[in-house]
Amino acid sequence: MKRFYLLLLAALLFSHSSQSQTMALRKANKQYSRYAYAPAINHYKRVLSKEDNYEVKIKLADCYRMINDPVNAEYWYSQAMRGNGVLPIQKLYYAQMLQQNGKTEEAKSWYSQYSMAMGNDSRGIRGLQACENPAQFYRDS
Repeated sequence: MKRFYLLLLAALLFSHSSQSQTMALRKANKQYSRYAYAPAINHYKRVLSKEDNYEVKIKLADCYRMINDPVNAEYWYSQAMRGNGVLPIQKLYYAQMLQQNGKTEEAKSWYSQYSMAMGNDSRGIRGLQACENPAQFYRDS
């Protein structure tokens, strides 16, 4: 009988933990869909403190990119790039954050990967050119 109560207690604690995690994810996604990226960040971080979730890492990186925090965006994109199912657009965003942070050699590699995946999209080619000749890219028109 004692064992039954212990199992019941463990099940209740586990379900409460997973419910609060689901609630945090719902709140984060709601904020994200409303373009409230800064508030969404805290909710996404709460979810990641409990579990490793590829989609949450991508959304967290997107949030940081959208609030113009390239350092944190780069970090979270780098974490997400280790997972499976990385979309080409995420490679482009990662390359852009690397470039913004002055890591042009690494950015070139990701721009190349994006260009190979999306051959007819000029953003990868232009990004690569910008890394190879930044003075030309940033000159005043």
